[in-house]
Amino acid sequence: HLSVQDLTVPWRPPLEVNVWMGSGPGLSTPCHFDMVHNLYAQIAGHKRFLLFPSSAAFSLHLFTRLHPSAAQTQIDLLN
Repeated sequence: HLSVQDLTVPWRPPLEVNVWMGSGPGLSTPCHFDMVHNLYAQIAGHKRFLLFPSSAAFSLHLFTRLHPSAAQTQIDLLN
């Protein structure tokens, strides 16, 4: 059993903890940004990450922060 304290550093209060689980061939995650650091653990298979510098945020045409897809790009990077 993990608690929030297990996933944080002692000198900084926890802001948010994200857990994402998924499986299956062809599964993808939309291009997005997270406001906190992430730890990624791959149990089986593989996943490709495409990372952009923060300076590219304007060019990625992010949805506005009030939109349901806020923090995601409007550009279809798979096609």
